[in-house]
Amino acid sequence: GDPAIDWAGTQTHEDHLKISNERDRHFAALVEREVLAKGRKALLLAGRFHALKQGSSRETVGSLLEQRHPGTLFVMILYAGMGPHTAQVEAALSRSPRPGVILLSTSWIGALPARSAFVLPPVLQVAEGLKLRDIADAYLYLGPEASLTEARPPSAIYQDPAYLHELERRYPLVSGTPLDTRQLLDQKP
Repeated sequence: GDPAIDWAGTQTHEDHLKISNERDRHFAALVEREVLAKGRKALLLAGRFHALKQGSSRETVGSLLEQRHPGTLFVMILYAGMGPHTAQVEAALSRSPRPGVILLSTSWIGALPARSAFVLPPVLQVAEGLKLRDIADAYLYLGPEASLTEARPPSAIYQDPAYLHELERRYPLVSGTPLDTRQLLDQKP
């Protein structure tokens, strides 16, 4: 869903921000053109913040589609803890099948504060007062937060000097800060 990036022509962080700031609008327009306009259905995979139906400080794919085509989107986010509510939620879900889908419209979990589901920088914060069911339709529960793992590529992939050089060039364009190559080379798969 991301817009194409001319990496050779992207020379500064500001150049990348111009493209990055259009990501959600581009993705939503693509869904409208290739899915909704053709009467199709689709499974969209996106970072959970991009899928939110409402309440974020930025437009998201989810909020744009929900606004333009109410009721056509079903947002399921991955359970990855609930901040101060984690122990309570996990105690209740411990008896649930894994994987499991929890409908937020009918579950008490949906009434919990939406902000509890995310650890985000202030610029990407979810609006105060929203419930989890306001921003998503379901949780995908794979297990307790502590049992979730993250797959990372083996550090050997970064041994290619040309690949590593290009990562070192692009990372500051995207993040605004230099890449710490030690983190890549020292991480465990």
